[in-house]
Amino acid sequence: MRKVYKISLNIISIMLVFLLLIACSYVKYLKTEQEEVALVLVDNGLSVNYLDGNLISTNGSQKEYKISVTNNSEDNLYYYIETNEINKSKKDIRYTLAENNKKINILETDYPENDEFLLSSIEIEPFSTHTYTLTILENIGSSLKANIKVGLEDAKEKDFGSTIVSDNEIKKEPLTKIGEEVAVTTEGLIELDDEEGISYYFRGSIPNNYVSFANFIWRIVKVNGDGSVKLILNNYLEEKVNYYDDNSEKTIEEKLNFLQSNVNKTLEDWYKYNLNGYEKYITTAKYCVDDSVVNSDGTNTYYLGYSRLLTDYNQVNNCLGNQYSSKIGLISADEAVFAGASKNGANTEFYMYTPGKDYSWWTLTPASNNNSAITYFEIDQTGILKNESTGNFYRGLKPVINLNKKTYVSGKGTLDNPYLIKE
Repeated sequence: MRKVYKISLNIISIMLVFLLLIACSYVKYLKTEQEEVALVLVDNGLSVNYLDGNLISTNGSQKEYKISVTNNSEDNLYYYIETNEINKSKKDIRYTLAENNKKINILETDYPENDEFLLSSIEIEPFSTHTYTLTILENIGSSLKANIKVGLEDAKEKDFGSTIVSDNEIKKEPLTKIGEEVAVTTEGLIELDDEEGISYYFRGSIPNNYVSFANFIWRIVKVNGDGSVKLILNNYLEEKVNYYDDNSEKTIEEKLNFLQSNVNKTLEDWYKYNLNGYEKYITTAKYCVDDSVVNSDGTNTYYLGYSRLLTDYNQVNNCLGNQYSSKIGLISADEAVFAGASKNGANTEFYMYTPGKDYSWWTLTPASNNNSAITYFEIDQTGILKNESTGNFYRGLKPVINLNKKTYVSGKGTLDNPYLIKE
């Protein structure tokens, strides 16, 4: 009898465990179904259809989330696409976001770390529809959970990037040949694709790209493809800095590591002292150390920037070499050329020129090495792009930062009425 009792208990225990497993699986199934079920939300005339749900949940596999946005009102509306409540197992999970009619296309880039606009200040006409596909790319061993939110914006309140675009006439082509010619007149804001979508860069003598931020005056370099805004300090830092010391025993590869350079240490120290209280406005961005080798003659090695900027005039708005992520960095030589510099002549008119200086300032781009010393591109005191100085020389620094997409401003961008960040 006791034996039968024990057997019965065992059977009951097994059945309970089995039922518990079924219940857990069902709950998980319901949760998955909830994440992927279509969801329609309406906000004052803006109808948003999350065709695959508004909850992102991936586990190393590629997934797509389709969104449809319709304006049911008789007025033009503005909306944003935001991601929030982000939980990532890895930092380098990649995504793309494309509008189906290809007006907007964010190319492959890192999924944000914190709550952030994917797009903002998007105008939609009455009774029209925008459709998007958000693709979380396959990343084996990673997982991502996040929310997608599409919301209505006040038409009068545009983010900084959208404000810059609306305050300027957008041009498709510059007036002068980039790289070959200096830009000494006001060529304006020019559209150009970058790694993350459509960007807009300033070229020439610009009267309305001033920004007052953190008690410093900055100049707007460009609106990045992801909607953030790149700034360069209007002045030099007080101290001159070298990339590496004369007595350095580091290899060429070690010297090329920007994060270990004297320049980077100086920038980080300056950031900590001057910008730590403003971190909520500054986004971590990628800075390009374009150190890919293009050729070598046995004595000298030349990096891609050498031929691209000095002979081919084929400057690029994306990175072909190593990149690093940081809150602060330097301008690339390509970006200085887009702004108006050239090796073919002085330029004391373009907005990156700083009067009253008798020494050059460094860019981020290496030009060549002779197995012991690396030359870097610099902008000299007359605004010429040069590549003759080795990294042990002391030069000025003009820090670069990127303001995030959720930044709002007042002002008009002039020296007398610069853009001011709203709290």
